[in-house]
This record gives sequence, structure tokens and C-alpha cells, in this order.
Amino acid sequence: MDLYQFADVSHHKGDLDMQLFANLGHRLVISKASDNYHLPDKDGNYDFSAERHFDSRFVDNFVHTRETGLVAGAYHFCRFDRPLPLSNKTAIVQANLDYFKHAVSLLPQQYQAEVDTAILDMEQSATQLEAAGLGRNSISAMAKDMVTLFQENFSNVILYSGSWWTDEWLTQEATEWMAERVSVWEPEYLLLIGNDPWNKNHSPSVPKGFSNEYATSADDMIGKMFAWQYTNKGRIEGIYSNIDLNYTAMKKEELYTLFHQDGAVDPPPPPPPPNGGGTTDGEILAAIQKLEEKLTQLQTSIDASTAVENETLALTRELKDLLDRT
Repeated sequence: MDLYQFADVSHHKGDLDMQLFANLGHRLVISKASDNYHLPDKDGNYDFSAERHFDSRFVDNFVHTRETGLVAGAYHFCRFDRPLPLSNKTAIVQANLDYFKHAVSLLPQQYQAEVDTAILDMEQSATQLEAAGLGRNSISAMAKDMVTLFQENFSNVILYSGSWWTDEWLTQEATEWMAERVSVWEPEYLLLIGNDPWNKNHSPSVPKGFSNEYATSADDMIGKMFAWQYTNKGRIEGIYSNIDLNYTAMKKEELYTLFHQDGAVDPPPPPPPPNGGGTTDGEILAAIQKLEEKLTQLQTSIDASTAVENETLALTRELKDLLDRT
């Protein structure tokens, strides 16, 4: 099965040049849109009076992704303890949807309708959930309500969550219920060789009820794995932070359908070299010849160094013989 790489990004990554992803053959970039907690501005400052629940880089990331010719996706980070009071769980569920929809409304008009697939990131920390006095049953009920609410507002819903989180915070009944309604995006990290996992054929674990079979069609995703996030430490030349990298088995045409962006085009080719053209055969041969000359010079230096070393050893032995006779 062919797997295709893509990245997901947020304000933590700063200002990004999406052409760098296009140059690597990526067809998709998924950007954080919103969070149920207050977010910083582009300078990392918090202004709680501003009620910023949208990612400060979302509009730039989404627009630049589309302008580069890539498919753009959007995700929301779900929280189960905001806004207060905790007793009003219906309001908390509703806020998750409202904040995501508000972030989408900030996009230029021509892009708003393209966000018809919502990705729900469910991985809130145990420290926060325990501090709020929340348990598996209440979180499971809220998670199901979130999925239901988002499905009423978007054509497709994808659950981003690791089995390590769902096993602890969601009941098996809840994840099996989700597996009948949505696809899953599983984060499970492996050691890297360059930017690739050491075992590209690894079968990630997934929440109970889901299959770790890759979805290959936008029309046949339910219960299957939309993507595998295999690292949060990818390195892209020109980007000075770690990048989350993922595999999906969905070809570009299926991504166009899933994200309602049939107008997306292939990424433009990388810019030509500064001289305006590619490397000619003559230039390659000249470079090889120069390399051979340097190798010859290096070998000559090594031979000379070896000769000096041998002569030094011989003189040392003669001196020792002379001292032994005196």
C-alpha cells in the first residue's frame, strides 16, 4: 500500500512557508483552528479580555496552504473542563463547537465553505481532568455529545486521539460507539531514520472498536484509520522547530473529496537554481574531474606523510642502536 506524508501545525511552529512542504511532495497540511482554552497571540502574549480561543496562526496557515496548492484541513483541541462552571457540561460541549466555528468564520469567505471536515483532538492532560474531578463516564458522555454535535454541523468528523488516552479516559462502549460513526487519526511515535519511522509498515494501536486498516477512500472511512502520526520530531529544512509528520493512504483525489477542495492543484515545482537552469552533463563531468584531482592530491599528501613517518621511525631506531652501544 502506498502511504503519503503530510504535516499538521499550530501557532507553536511560528510563521511557516508551506512551499517547503510542497517541495517534499506533501498534498495536505492540517492546521490547529481552535482550543477550548484561551490562546496566545502571534507574539505569545495572553490577553484574556480578548477571548482568543482561535489559533493566532490558523488563518495564515490555512490560506497559505491553499495558495500553495495544497489541501488544507482544520482541527479543534477539545477540553472537558472549560468553560466553567463544570456542572454545566452541555455548555462545555457547545463551547467546543462554537469556538471551532468562530475560527472558521475568520477565514476569507471563499475558504469558509471548504472547512466541512472537522477534526476533534481529544487528549486533554490527566492532571487537568483529575483536577476538575472528571472521570471516564462523564468524559465519555461529553465526548459522544461532542461527536454528535459536530456531525450535525459538518459532513465529516475525524477523531484524533491515541489509544493510550482513550484506554484511560473513555469507556470501551464510547470508543466502539465512535467507531461506528467516525474515522480515527492515531498518534503513536517510533524512532526515526531521517524523517521516516524505522518501520514504515508498523501497525499502530487504535482506540477499541476501530480498525488500524488505513482508509483509502473518502467514502469508506468510518471505523478505519485516516492517518498515523508517527513523530512529533520531524525536521524540515527551513523550519526551525520540530514538525508533526503523518502517513495517510488517501491519494490526492480522495483528499480533495474529503476536504471539499476539488479545486486544489498540484504544488508548483521547486524554484530553479540561481543560475536559472539545471545542472548540465558537462558541469557534472567537470565536478567529477575536480573531485578526482582533489582525491589525487589527498593521496599524494598521505603518501608523503607516510614516507616522513617511515623515515622518522628509521632514524629513531638508529639513534636507539647508537645509544645501546655507548
